Formats: sequence, C-alpha cells, structure tokens
Amino acid sequence: PNEELHGEVIEDDLKLVLIHGSDTEPTFNPHVVLKGVDVPEDGLIVVCNDAFYDYYDDNLCDIANTLLFDERQGNFGCDRAAIVHGDESSYTIVDIFGVLGTSCDATHDFTDARAVRLPNATFPEPTWEYYNWEIMKGADPGLFDPHVWDSDEKPCDPTDAIITEVADPDGSLDLRYTEIYFTDCAGRRIKDDVKVGRWTIPDNNPASSLGLMDSAVPTDGFIILCANSNFKDQFGDDACDYVSNVAANRGSDPVAVIAGDNGPMDIVDIIDVFGFSDPDTFGPTPSMKDGRAVRKKPSTPSDEFIPSQWIVYPGDDGKNTVPSFGMDPRVWLKPIIITEIVDPDVNNGNADVSYENVPRFIEMYVPNEELHGEVIEDDLKL
Repeated sequence: PNEELHGEVIEDDLKLVLIHGSDTEPTFNPHVVLKGVDVPEDGLIVVCNDAFYDYYDDNLCDIANTLLFDERQGNFGCDRAAIVHGDESSYTIVDIFGVLGTSCDATHDFTDARAVRLPNATFPEPTWEYYNWEIMKGADPGLFDPHVWDSDEKPCDPTDAIITEVADPDGSLDLRYTEIYFTDCAGRRIKDDVKVGRWTIPDNNPASSLGLMDSAVPTDGFIILCANSNFKDQFGDDACDYVSNVAANRGSDPVAVIAGDNGPMDIVDIIDVFGFSDPDTFGPTPSMKDGRAVRKKPSTPSDEFIPSQWIVYPGDDGKNTVPSFGMDPRVWLKPIIITEIVDPDVNNGNADVSYENVPRFIEMYVPNEELHGEVIEDDLKL
C-alpha cells in the first residue's frame, strides 16, 4: 500500500503461504519467497500457476509457482492465504485471507469464484475481517483482472431487491413460497441489515421475519423462502434457500423486503412490497389464496404496493386457482400469452383436403407495452 515502495525491492523476510483445510498453521511446503522480489510500479504482485498463461498476458504474472496451487486440486477454493514473516520454526502472520480452523467456512469459500479486498482496507490484518472482502461467485476467467485493484469495488447493494412472486398453491400448504430477486448482490454476500417480513392485517403486526444479513445470494440472483422442507421434494434440492414462516402466506398477507428493524408495517423502512398495510385506506390486498401473485417483468422496487405491477391468481373471485405444477420458483419471465389458434375450413366441410394448403396459425401477445419492439430474452418455446 505504501507507494514509496513501488519499484523497490522487498527486503523483509516475507513468504506467501496457504493454510489447508481445517488447519490452524500454514503449510510451508510449498511457499513463495517474497524477499528480494521487485515491487512493480503499480504496487501489485501476482503469483500464478502455469494455466494462468492460457488466459492472461504473460507480463501480468510476476511469480510463477504452479505447485502452490495445483497440488490442492479441487480444494484450493477452501484454502486460506497468508503473508508471514519468518519461517516454519518461528513466524508471525502479517496479513491473511480467510478464517483459521475451519475447513470451508461459507464466508471465505471462493470455489468457482473470486475474492476481492475492498479498496478502503489497506492496513494489514493478521486476523481476517470478512467485511473488508467481497466474494463473487460464478465468475468466468475472462472477468478476472490480474494487476488491477478496482477502486470502485464495494459491498453489494441489496436495496435493488424486488419481490417477484408470492405463492400459495391450491391444495398444497407445504409448497407456499416467496421469491425475491437481487441484481447487484447476485453471487455475493449481503452485508447490510436487510430482512423479509410478513404481516397480518388489519392488526398491522409482523407475523414473521427473516434476516438476510450475511446471506450468500445464489448466482441466479434469487432467494427463495419456502414454508416447509417438503418444498424440495416437489421442486428440487436447490429450489429453496431458507425454510421460513415468512413464506406461510394465507393468501392476502402483505410481504416486504425491509431495511433495519422490523415492526408494524406502517413504520418500517420498506425497500419493496406486495400488499397494502391499511385496507381501510387503500383497499384489501388482492387475494392469491390457492394461487400466486407474479410480478410483471420488468418492474422496479417500490416502497408502496402498485397493483398494476402484479398479475394475481385467482383474484378476489377465487375462480382461477393455480396448483403446484403451475409454479416456477427461481424463474421470472416477461409475460407472453396465446391469443388465438386457428384451423380454418377451406373446403366447406369436404374431407378431401390438402392440409398443407390450410392457413393455420397461432397468435401470441406480449401484454407489457414496454416490451413491444424489443427482443425476447427468456428461454421460451411454443
């Protein structure tokens, strides 16, 4: 971090080492000797393996040490790295990434990912502080940037959270769920005090809430709250992220993503919401009992419920219920509907017809006018 040392030679007896598995002591065989290394003018020193050169320019690696990385095989993403002063007989930790004594703690697991120190954390830390790091899952090698420390890197912003679906499947109380989508925090860990809550109306009191601070958001951006562990039997092991009473919606309970403390719905700091807090003023929340409420795409987070952003089944008449096989957790689609399907009579009822000459067609419509003139991006098929 000291710019006066850029372009100079490291004179201290420093080494780069790994701490394997649940070990509390570093492994010095192999290690990387830093004493005598010329510090590049940008101050960044990159240690790499041979495969590095298949993806990046040769001049971006300062020290090649394939053994340090490759002998760990698939375990490298659970290792810790440390800069130490001294040797195996006597050393002190100067700086460290990861928690000692844990084999693959969720806060430092960078398997199929990258871990990046925040640019405001420039002091050496012999004890790891994970709030000074961001771990981003699902990153392609082409997105990595050796010899670049991005000064704009910062914790992800969970205030773009949007509730995309609230479900109460017909005849399947165990399969209720609430779906929330994060854009900036996808593949990252939420470090702000964000909660999901459900309220009972008209008493306006919180029925249940779940804190999401320290939660790792899957790379698809979705966090699914399910009402019962049986949910996975229907939709798969990866379908539910948290079993929570928040998802046990009775069909008309308001649900919100909030910042900070929970409490009566009319005083909490709402990021996004489904449902009204005061039916006397705004009317009742549309009923999705035995059905689902689906957010129209695209929509943006709103601290007030906007009914026009939602498609609600079955609605207040209760006619168009939706069973569990009509649900799609971890999927948010831009709506498109079939409006017409035609098989005309071109021969006045005569059975002798050349069907290749019959002008059959199917017509579809995209209800959201904002998408007219745009390209369909979802993986849809007719």
